[in-house]
Amino acid sequence: MPAVSDDRVWFVAERFEQLRDLLLEFGYALDPGSRDPNEWHELHYEDPPTGVVRLKGVRLRDLEDDDSDFDPEITFSIEELWSPDHVDGAQSERGYYLVEYSYHAHYHGIDQRWDFDATRHPEAPYHRHPPGRGSERRALGGPISPAGALQEFANWIDEHEQGVRADQPHT
Repeated sequence: MPAVSDDRVWFVAERFEQLRDLLLEFGYALDPGSRDPNEWHELHYEDPPTGVVRLKGVRLRDLEDDDSDFDPEITFSIEELWSPDHVDGAQSERGYYLVEYSYHAHYHGIDQRWDFDATRHPEAPYHRHPPGRGSERRALGGPISPAGALQEFANWIDEHEQGVRADQPHT
């Protein structure tokens, strides 16, 4: 097994902290759940060895209300796999490559996801699973950041909730 430098360990730990802070910025707290989905490891045993970062956030029900409870039906999960080995189309940072990612959004039974997976989907490595469309995939022209996916999800929630309110009878 190749030696892992101290920098590699710190890279995935720092990445975990960056993503945790990003979730907090968007109104999420880490979800401990029944099985804590929040972790980082400097090695994820594959060939080549990779670093894995996983987080799951649960969002405040009302972002405008400081006393709002968290809504377990509004979640955002992040999973990233980092490697020192290059994969075509992968983003790079500090000498490591983001060889696979999945940003999974859930809102009251409706799921959507943004993925990069050049191994299993070489025809569309960057793709999206639109809201409520199950395994349907739509190719994307390039990567999306976790912040970009969180913002798209926040915009979708706003549009969805406005549509629901518009459909309700006025009294």
